[in-house]
Amino acid sequence: MTVAAQCATLLSFSLLFAQPRPSDDPLLRWMDRIAQQALQRRENAIAEVRTVAGAERRKQAVREKILTMMGGLPDYKGPMNPKVPAASGASPSQSRK
Repeated sequence: MTVAAQCATLLSFSLLFAQPRPSDDPLLRWMDRIAQQALQRRENAIAEVRTVAGAERRKQAVREKILTMMGGLPDYKGPMNPKVPAASGASPSQSRK
């Protein structure tokens, strides 16, 4: 191993160890606290499910939340009519129709 390679290796290790630990970063601690609270709420909600009807209610609530988060489903009901372009390098006669 050359001297330059050894110096580069030592420098990379020193930079690696110089990084602040996640527990020292207030933003990461805040984000972790929020994530842990969300996981605890989820665990509590799941622990309350004791019957098939309760599981169905939980399933419906989760589906509603997912749909809300993604902005709902599209209203369009017509045909999709996708246009599939030719693969790169393929001649137009080789493209799917």
